[in-house]
Amino acid sequence: MAEGNDRAVALHRGEVRSPEMFTVKDVAEACGLPQPVVAQLVPRTWAAAEGGWMYTADQLRSAVEIAAELRRTRLKSVSS
Repeated sequence: MAEGNDRAVALHRGEVRSPEMFTVKDVAEACGLPQPVVAQLVPRTWAAAEGGWMYTADQLRSAVEIAAELRRTRLKSVSS
């Protein structure tokens, strides 16, 4: 696991608090969704200092919740 992803996963688990910004790659790895899906479904923040769209800690947590909901919905439709 990449160092950035370790921080993202630890942040999601509530093990650390960080004001840092996360890339779409970090968020995708933390939530398990493909990067294009993250870019379409997860709110993001324009970070001029970072040179583009980034994700905050709260947005990373939202990505994990969105991914969980998508999995629940998918399981319901498969088992129906």
